[in-house]
Amino acid sequence: IMKSGYQLTEKIAQTLKNISPLKVLLSEVNIDKHSQVTTNISITLSKDDLQGKVIVLIDDVLNSGKTMMYALKPFLEADIKKIRTVVLIDRNHKRFPVAADFSGITLSTTMQEHVSVEFTTKGIFAWLS
Repeated sequence: IMKSGYQLTEKIAQTLKNISPLKVLLSEVNIDKHSQVTTNISITLSKDDLQGKVIVLIDDVLNSGKTMMYALKPFLEADIKKIRTVVLIDRNHKRFPVAADFSGITLSTTMQEHVSVEFTTKGIFAWLS
């Protein structure tokens, strides 16, 4: 979804390729998280590429669910088999009917706090501000 979400996706895909015979096909979701309603949401795969596939939508931080909800839209327009959602950090501030099927950690935060995630060569860092 955002660049750090895609970085997480790449790391998970590489791990799956190393431990599993599953064929992993990546697609980036291009979305403006500040104006999902007025801008086009696109993915880097065609509807034919998605036909009959299991989709795993991955993001770094799940907050209200709004970005994840809009990110699902292009996949709902294709004839897919199943959708699963994965997040590194789930903040549990749901305003939209989106839940993570898999989460790395669940944090209890206030709406005023901000969670940042950074990927470096030394690892993944998250902090609350």
